[in-house]
Amino acid sequence: MLLEYRIFWIKYPALRVLVPLIFGVVAANTIQTPVYKWLWSVLIIDLGLLIMVHYRVSKVLIYQQWFGVGVLIFFLLFGFIWSQMRNELFFEDHYSINGKTDLISRIYSVEEKDRFWDCYSDVIEENRDSAWYSVKGKLLIRVTKNFKYLPVKNDIVRGDLRILHPDHRSAPYEFDWADLLSHRNIHYLTYADTSRFMVLHKAPHSFVEKCSIWSDSLVSSLFENKKDYPVATAMLLGLRKKIDPELYRAYSATGAVHVLAVSGLHVGILAQIIGFILGFIVDKFRPSKLLVPAITLIAIWAYTILTGATPSIMRAAVMFSSFIVGRILQKDIIPLNLLAAAAFLLIIYNPNDIYNIGFQLSFGAMAGILLLYEPIRKMVITSNKFLQAVWKACSVSLAAQLFIYPLVGFHFHQFAFYFWLTSLISTPFSFLILVFGMIIFPIKALSLKFLFWLKYPLVWSVHCMNEIIAFLYTLPLGNLGGWWPSLPDCILLIFISLLMSAAINKKSYLTISYFLLALSFAFVLFTLENIRDIKKVEMIASTSRGKQKVWIKNQGSIIQLVGDSITQNSNYADKYNIQSPDFVYLNTGKQEYFSSNLIITKSSITYNKSSYILIGDQGIKTELAPNEQVNFIVLSNHDHGDTLVNAGHSVVYEFEGKTPTHLSKTNKSFDYREPQNSFIQIPLQ
Repeated sequence: MLLEYRIFWIKYPALRVLVPLIFGVVAANTIQTPVYKWLWSVLIIDLGLLIMVHYRVSKVLIYQQWFGVGVLIFFLLFGFIWSQMRNELFFEDHYSINGKTDLISRIYSVEEKDRFWDCYSDVIEENRDSAWYSVKGKLLIRVTKNFKYLPVKNDIVRGDLRILHPDHRSAPYEFDWADLLSHRNIHYLTYADTSRFMVLHKAPHSFVEKCSIWSDSLVSSLFENKKDYPVATAMLLGLRKKIDPELYRAYSATGAVHVLAVSGLHVGILAQIIGFILGFIVDKFRPSKLLVPAITLIAIWAYTILTGATPSIMRAAVMFSSFIVGRILQKDIIPLNLLAAAAFLLIIYNPNDIYNIGFQLSFGAMAGILLLYEPIRKMVITSNKFLQAVWKACSVSLAAQLFIYPLVGFHFHQFAFYFWLTSLISTPFSFLILVFGMIIFPIKALSLKFLFWLKYPLVWSVHCMNEIIAFLYTLPLGNLGGWWPSLPDCILLIFISLLMSAAINKKSYLTISYFLLALSFAFVLFTLENIRDIKKVEMIASTSRGKQKVWIKNQGSIIQLVGDSITQNSNYADKYNIQSPDFVYLNTGKQEYFSSNLIITKSSITYNKSSYILIGDQGIKTELAPNEQVNFIVLSNHDHGDTLVNAGHSVVYEFEGKTPTHLSKTNKSFDYREPQNSFIQIPLQ
């Protein structure tokens, strides 16, 4: 008993190795230098020390503690090394990224967008000087829908392609697409020139794809309402169809967006249905104990294949399979260990999965249920079976949401005030939709026309859920946007949820005191962050494929500079819930802006005596005094070096060819990145 108490990693071994593995992966993604080769020796030394200490672990307690520390270091280094080894930026045989290049790629995933087919591909060969070389690297190929080509997984394509960088965010609060793709290990994209693009091999549909296509056509035949059909395919099959934008915003704002993807919720409901159906057989005939878990596993993986084996359903299938196998092997298995083990295996398979929103929400919701469900359920105990069942459903929803609401705010910048109500509504409707979906699929497949009427409960369930979610969205507090928690904020809020669970469960003075102390600390921290954000003054200047954008965030106000080649974003204020008095379009050719510390005139921006000059396609548009101390921001592909040098200014520039790739000043440097996609964010204080 003393050994189990003193050695902190005994009770949750999978969790104890998962945490350092995640930290290692995150550290590898923050260090943009390939240092993993130098860490192999440290990893081997650590492993050798672990083997040596292992023989003394059972005898001397101090060795047991050092052994645990060595294990943590091992998995931290392993996560770092493994993640950097998988990072395509460090591949020595990567394909060329400068200008146009002739490439052959194999498509491994296809997503449908409004105007494009997004084809995620692995580059396998590159043409250099009329000779083909084997290369590596991922590439996003965007194929216009006007091109008469329907991409399929495993197609092999060739194209003379111009390699581009994905767009970084070009305005305050804007989503950073480049950051999202980099977390999928995709750092470059191209728009296929249909005149220089050809299909070398048209792959036949795989069995999984055929199942997905057949299932989609079946669901399509059931629904006439254009708003309901995409929701049904998303919930039943995990297919991403174009959902009505207003309806999608309603699901997102009310906290029900997770039901629009096949995930752990659907697999859990499926497992419950199988258990209910087999319950009678087990009680009546008492077959082998392995019958129910075996059939449940088969049903889960059959459903996974039927829905196209998307990443979200694969995660859920692995997670629940781990639970089922764990129960078979050991009666007293700790569920949190199984959850951590499933996450560990998935991260080993793909380290970048930890950045996937679906991965975070799936495992976060399950962790919340495992840790918080029992304390919340015990808060209300009644003899009324119906009310107790309703409270149990609410407890599951509350437990899951208390763990994931900070993540929803971090990714979607919204606080779902009615999450407790939407979860109570979406869970039973999801159950009905999945049950009637399972019933109608074999009926349609076998053409049992006399049972076709069973489609109406499915259609009715989808329609009613859509209408209720849309109604909740229109209620006061139904759309609370503009919440921007940082990553430390999310960790703090999840920690507060755990303390709340401990306070409810133990009801001791100490746990309640810790909970109230953490809550007070969070309130003070968020207040200070809000004050700092209001006082923040920053400029974001960018150019993406010829479109130049300049924004200034000035103490709560958002100013967009427009005019000449700088384009106006007309939907920005509505998209980010910014009221008109706080949002200004400033035409620098006709208007000027003055505040206490900020002055904007033509292409000159001055904040507290620091001047910034924007250089567009037409060069410098303001006269500068000799040796004037200024910062230049280049938003052009043209070489303005002669203009700058002849003016006699003290700013030093470095050029590569005819394009400015780096500009520097004493104690300050700006990374211009690439001419066709630059991004500079400057705090003006």
